Amino acid sequence: MSHVVAPPVKQEVNRPCFVCGADRSAEAFRPDVGKWGYPGEFVLRRCAVCGLVFNSPRLSPMALADLYGRNYYFFDRRPAAELDRIVGAYLRTVALLPERRAGTLLEVGSAKGYMLALLRGLGWRVTGVELAEEAAAFARRVFGVEVFTGTLELFRQVEDRRFDVVLAQDLLEHVPDPGAFLLGLRECLDPGGRLVIDTPNVGARNVEILGPRWRGFNPFHIYLYDRVSLERALTGAGFSVHTIGSYNNVGVEESATLSGRSTDRARAVAGLRRAAGAARGRVETALLPLHLRRAVDRARKGTPVQLDPDCAGDNLVCIAARSS
Repeated sequence: MSHVVAPPVKQEVNRPCFVCGADRSAEAFRPDVGKWGYPGEFVLRRCAVCGLVFNSPRLSPMALADLYGRNYYFFDRRPAAELDRIVGAYLRTVALLPERRAGTLLEVGSAKGYMLALLRGLGWRVTGVELAEEAAAFARRVFGVEVFTGTLELFRQVEDRRFDVVLAQDLLEHVPDPGAFLLGLRECLDPGGRLVIDTPNVGARNVEILGPRWRGFNPFHIYLYDRVSLERALTGAGFSVHTIGSYNNVGVEESATLSGRSTDRARAVAGLRRAAGAARGRVETALLPLHLRRAVDRARKGTPVQLDPDCAGDNLVCIAARSS
């Protein structure tokens, strides 16, 4: 006897809008996200007042976590390639800070610790917060950096610490409750401390060109900002924005190379690719000290990225200070 599996229950969110308090929004995009194994349709709405784009109705937190477990590509990247990417990420984020000295830095969403290791090599005193236990354990084991496993909220409950800089890259778009999250980031900073954010830019020129095919539209990105909505969100959370600009993110997400909807064949091919990548990764992990030294040298000698002040690129970078 066959059993019919009921589709996951989805709930409306962001009413009222966490940025501006408005209760009016309209459907903006309906990307095809079947290749990720997403159940049903993925609908993105746009706030009628501030322009914030958000997924609603949205999967429950448990269903979202399951989606990450089955499909998320981020932790499968090869070590040497990831260090190359991290050098570029450093030059367009932390390297843009007006202060030249290296102080204390908290990275929230620190993944496998590549950025933490690079920053430590540049003289920073670093700490990470990472939800995924496997990734956090990798960072501790391979790089010897301090990483707390869990949410930012849990970290703040057990650690009463303040930092000169808090870094959140490729993270804000994933957070189910960004209003509370931004307030939590503020509490991790010393007065006058700097918050550095890197997040997809729904105001990008490529959104106009590609529409729902834009690479920033995937089911892991549940809140998307343009310059206006990001500045308003930060101001509302007690920050003053010092720098905001954009850059074009031209990389290709590994899992996105599988075209069409998810099938057993496609998943089998993806599994073989991951296995081959894991074998290469084990070899590269043994060479990580060498790769890391080279990455630190490139970062030290590199030129900070000049951001587009018109914010037409695919990703926004924002540096904000905690208001006293």
